[in-house]
Amino acid sequence: MYNTKNKKMILEYMKSTDGAHITVNDICEEMKKRGSPVGVTTVYRQLERLAGEGLVHRYVSFPGESACYAYIGERGTAVSPCYHFKCERCGRLLHIKCAELTNFKEHISASHGFDVDLGSTVFMGICGECSGKGDVPSCCGEDHSEGEEL
Repeated sequence: MYNTKNKKMILEYMKSTDGAHITVNDICEEMKKRGSPVGVTTVYRQLERLAGEGLVHRYVSFPGESACYAYIGERGTAVSPCYHFKCERCGRLLHIKCAELTNFKEHISASHGFDVDLGSTVFMGICGECSGKGDVPSCCGEDHSEGEEL
C-alpha cells in the first residue's frame, strides 16, 4: 500500500494523540487548523487503511454510533489496552486503562479460551459522577480519568 500526503499527515496526528480516542471530525478539524484541510471521506478511507495495517484500532461502542480511532502503533504495542465503560444515566463513555482489567482479559483467554475483543466490549453501569462517588482514587496506578460526553 502506498503512502499519500494525507495518510502521512493523519498518521502523524494519530501518533501525537498518545492512544486517545479520536473521531473523523477531530481529524478534519485538526488538519484544517494546520492549514491542510482534508475531506471526511478521505479521512475515513485513510483510517480504514491504517486500521487494516494494524496501526490504528477502530472502536464502535454500539451499532449505529460513530466510530472513534486510536493509534496503537506497530503490531499494537504503542499504547496499553483501553476498556470502555458507558454510564447508563448520562451517556458518558469512559476509556479506562487498568492493569486489573488487563489481568481479567488474560484470565478469560487462558482459563476459558475466550479472547475478548476490546474494540467492541463496553461495560455498562453508573459513573462516579452520577452515583455521587465523584473521582475514585486509582486502584492500580493506571489512568482512570479519560472520558467523553456522548
